[in-house]
Amino acid sequence: MLSYALIVALSIVITACERVIEVDFDELNLKQKIAIQGYLSKDNTRAYIFKSLPLDNLKASNYLESPKVWLYKNNIPYVPFYETDSCKYKLNDSIILSDNADYNIVVEDNELGKAVSNAQQLLQKVTIDTMYFTYDTIQWRGLLYVEFFDYNPNYNWHSISIKGYRKNDPSFEMSTGGSIDDSGYRTNKRVYCDYFLSRFDSAIVTVTTISDVLIDFIISHDDHSVTFGSYDYETIFPVKNYITNGYGFFGAQEKSTYIYNK
Repeated sequence: MLSYALIVALSIVITACERVIEVDFDELNLKQKIAIQGYLSKDNTRAYIFKSLPLDNLKASNYLESPKVWLYKNNIPYVPFYETDSCKYKLNDSIILSDNADYNIVVEDNELGKAVSNAQQLLQKVTIDTMYFTYDTIQWRGLLYVEFFDYNPNYNWHSISIKGYRKNDPSFEMSTGGSIDDSGYRTNKRVYCDYFLSRFDSAIVTVTTISDVLIDFIISHDDHSVTFGSYDYETIFPVKNYITNGYGFFGAQEKSTYIYNK
């Protein structure tokens, strides 16, 4: 009986100490805003345009009805994007972009206002000099070496991906790679392929050069995904944002390809 009385007493004390705090979403900067995920390249400049979801209705549609989406060049409207699919926008194929110019995306919506991205310049494609394949006899793993020249090693990051094919089997296709690092200049990169390359006759190797803005967003997003919602981390890393009055990024990337034949 005594223990029951203590429990009741403690419940009254705890209840009496509760404090109700009203949180204003606007004060926390969590209201709905325009979201931009843009990619600048010579051949395929594109963007995903949508709106963030309200915290009290995460099942709501994120589709923006008829926003005005423009690519600006040196702070001047240059050319509009057109919608190819739900939330997906791109430039007309006839548009030619210039080196050493600052480009950014501007989106205007009647409800959410105007969002402006960060500025980016076109990247230069790397020159792939050679490729060769060998085996690591200690680890017994296949190694593909890709040598290429990067004109700006202190600025760029790279990702290497490989697709393999067989001459007598058109349906055969294998893929590997995709890791990102910041080694540059006359680079000799190793890609561990195990016995991947021994199973096909030729391969298409793609080296993607990535701007620092894009890689910063990717890394911050990964760090946030790991730390968010876990009791093992005292600090939750935020996702970097490069959009004024909105969320997201505008990053540059260029792809170079090389055909490897055994």
